[in-house]
Amino acid sequence: MHTFPTESYFQRVQKDRAQLKVYQDFVDASIKGATAIIEGKLTSLNPNEPIKQHVYVYNQIFFSYAVDTPLSYCDLTSSDQFPSFT
Repeated sequence: MHTFPTESYFQRVQKDRAQLKVYQDFVDASIKGATAIIEGKLTSLNPNEPIKQHVYVYNQIFFSYAVDTPLSYCDLTSSDQFPSFT
């Protein structure tokens, strides 16, 4: 990515505006992509898979469903072993 000079106040403001524009464009595109998926207007790349495994690309953004597992919220920093699910 192009780096902006930041020696002067004007250069810092210009850099911040450019970063904000990129962020806003990403948020707008991701909202439109998610909306298109929910409304069924976007075809998945793998339509023969189960719905929760579908993946999509919209405006060069990759979308997939979030999947929670029993280990998703475990404290992996403790010295305890993984919980037993038997």
